[in-house]
Amino acid sequence: MDAYTPELASALLKWVNTFDFGEPIRSWSNLRDGQRLWKILQDIDSDYFSGPLPDEGQKLAKEYVLRLQNIKHIERSAARYIGQKLGRLPHTVNKLCPHLDGVAGDGVAQEAPKLVMAILLCAMYSPESNQRMVGRLQRIGQDAGIAIATKIEEIEKTDQKTGNYFAETNNGVDHDALSTSETIQASRGPSFEVDMELQKEESLIQAYKLIDELREKNSSKDQELVRLREQHSKLEEELAEYRLLNQGKSANTDEIAYLSSQATKDRNHIASLESELSTSQAELETKSRQLDLLKAKSDSVSELRDQLQLLKAERDELIQHKNANENLKKKIQTLQDQVRNDEFLRDDLQSAREQLQDYDKIKEDRDALLKANEEKSKVIANCEQEIFDSKSTKKRLEADIKSALQRYESMKERQQRDHETIQELQDRLETDQGSAPQGLGNLDEELSARDETVETRAKAAESKPAVSGNAEVELLRQRVAAVEARNNSLETDYLDVYQDKLGLETALNDLKDHKDLEASHPFLHQREQLQALQKETTDKQEEIFRLQAELAQVKAANDLTLSKEDEYQKLSTDIEEQRATNSSLNVKLDEKEALLKMALSNANALQRGTDAQDQDFRLILAQLEAARDNTADETILQGTATKLADRLEEGREMVKEATKVNAQVHASELNDKTLFVLINSPRKPWVEHAPSGSMPSTPSPPKPARKSWFGTSGKAKARPVSELAAMGQLMPQEESVVRPAKLINQTLEAQRAELNEDRVRALQLEIEDAKKNGGDKVRWASQEETENLKRENALMTSAWYDLSSRLQMNTMALQRRNEQPRSWLGKQRVLVNKSQVSRERPYSLSFLVLYTQSHQLPKTCL
Repeated sequence: MDAYTPELASALLKWVNTFDFGEPIRSWSNLRDGQRLWKILQDIDSDYFSGPLPDEGQKLAKEYVLRLQNIKHIERSAARYIGQKLGRLPHTVNKLCPHLDGVAGDGVAQEAPKLVMAILLCAMYSPESNQRMVGRLQRIGQDAGIAIATKIEEIEKTDQKTGNYFAETNNGVDHDALSTSETIQASRGPSFEVDMELQKEESLIQAYKLIDELREKNSSKDQELVRLREQHSKLEEELAEYRLLNQGKSANTDEIAYLSSQATKDRNHIASLESELSTSQAELETKSRQLDLLKAKSDSVSELRDQLQLLKAERDELIQHKNANENLKKKIQTLQDQVRNDEFLRDDLQSAREQLQDYDKIKEDRDALLKANEEKSKVIANCEQEIFDSKSTKKRLEADIKSALQRYESMKERQQRDHETIQELQDRLETDQGSAPQGLGNLDEELSARDETVETRAKAAESKPAVSGNAEVELLRQRVAAVEARNNSLETDYLDVYQDKLGLETALNDLKDHKDLEASHPFLHQREQLQALQKETTDKQEEIFRLQAELAQVKAANDLTLSKEDEYQKLSTDIEEQRATNSSLNVKLDEKEALLKMALSNANALQRGTDAQDQDFRLILAQLEAARDNTADETILQGTATKLADRLEEGREMVKEATKVNAQVHASELNDKTLFVLINSPRKPWVEHAPSGSMPSTPSPPKPARKSWFGTSGKAKARPVSELAAMGQLMPQEESVVRPAKLINQTLEAQRAELNEDRVRALQLEIEDAKKNGGDKVRWASQEETENLKRENALMTSAWYDLSSRLQMNTMALQRRNEQPRSWLGKQRVLVNKSQVSRERPYSLSFLVLYTQSHQLPKTCL
């Protein structure tokens, strides 16, 4: 059949899309596997087209043979349905789609519409689906329906013409055999490529079919001829017998006529059969000649086939060469790409090496930063420890302040009672003596008058020892004088300690706020100068007492006969000189105290000092930092700090013991518990107005003298002139009682100062030793630590080797420790098992423990 027009092909595609396949069919290539076409046939007549396709699966898209088998099955089923079941198109039903391999291959666009047309004819001729198919044709449009109807009419006309032609020629088989190749060639169209080899094979097959059919016809004719000949011979024999039997008799003319007519018919039939036999023999000869020709052609075809095989081999070889060339081109291209990639990789490698060098530098910087960070973390830890110590000290001081306030309140009440008692005693004295003593003109007269008063009272005491009233008054006056002196000294010490505390707190707050540890502070510099002046004053006082002691010794040794007036005059002269010195020192101390008070009243003035003070404080900090830097080993620095702290604690304990001894001496001298409480309790502090943030609202009690980080605090300084003058008025009456207490206090203060100086000197020597010999100690410590580590590693190695070798022994066994049995029978069993185990297991876990202890190994080795 001729090729279909594009309009007819599009109409058929629209008719296919009227069926529900889930997704529309865009091109004829979607029908190559035959699955959708088989679904259409099942929709037309599900009873007839009930079985599955020969091949179904995912391989249909790749395998051409599987698709061709499905297409052939669909075409044969449709042809049988039209020709056998419906009885339509008997002459052209097998020629509707002659080229099925085109449907399964690349020619699907030209051949698939013919197969779809055959399926459409099945649908239109089927009485079951005729009405439905008409409805579907109406849905695709009028133009498409007209094109399809026109094609159906054309096919029916072609079938009718073919039937008429066969009827006229009466040789439909030969016509079919001769015109098959032409019909196939015509149906394929001019654009289809013809395979001559397949065409020749097809003609040979048709020729063999015709020869087989002719041979069957010839054999049937021969058999019929033999049968007729036998029948004829039988009839002749019967006729001869009949003639013999009926000789001389008249025969029935009717029977003779009938038999003669029958014989003529038989002769005619035999003649026709002979003629047919001759024609069939002639045809057989022609066919045999054609077969010989075809055989000759088949020989040539075999030669051509051999040539074709050679050509195919050459073609395959050329294709291989072509593929090899393409592979070589691809390899060359890949090599070129690889060369370019290698160049890129070399550049990347170079850049990576540069980055690695930068990374090494960064790593070194990171290590340095980590090391610095560790050092800073240690410094931070030390600072946090110092802060924690300062906080704990602050809490302890607050607790001490609270207890001191309580003591202060009780002391204040007791002081008021003492003042009232003193006032009553003074009133009683005035009433007893009749009038108050009058003051003298100058200090010499006052001192002489005091000496006279002392002598007079001594004589009166010798002459009148039994007067109980004067003795009681004198004792009370002595007690009042001692209490006032002790009170004044305690107030002075308390004020000194309190001012020192305020100044240190202000300096500490400023240093914390400004975070500048290298900058100096004016209060610290002035405090050091004030401590130096206090020390100088203490030294002068000690020198005075030493001179007095020497004078007493000289007087006792040489038995001087000087009068009491001359001795007293010399002593007064020395005292006046000492007082002048003390007054000058007191003036300096007052100036320093004024400066300190001004610094405490103005917090901003404490932030910066003079250049000299800054330089001094920077030198102190530089020395401390140099000592810390020179001591490379942190353990040595911590050990030195621990020693310093231990010595400071020892100094504090010694001061506390000295204070206790002082209190015991006072208690034994005065023999009064009330006076002992007064001596060991603080007096009313002198609270000045200070700026907010630099001075607490509650006063701080005086503390024992101790060495702080910046210097010595808590030392007694020289008393003011007014206080000395006030005490000078009562000196003749109090000297016998107050002088021993003063000597003891001064002796204790001197011992305390010497002790503190010795401690400071020893600490300074240790710091200088640490500065000088820090590197040697570090090296010695590092060498010793290295030797210890080497020794420990050697021991660990030997022990590990011994343990590992013994653990690998078959006799070595380790197990968990079991609980001890409680019953007597269980204990007996344990003893028996232990005896057996000791014989079977020469090594146990206890051996490992003993081995570790003997080699000084850590317990983690187990």
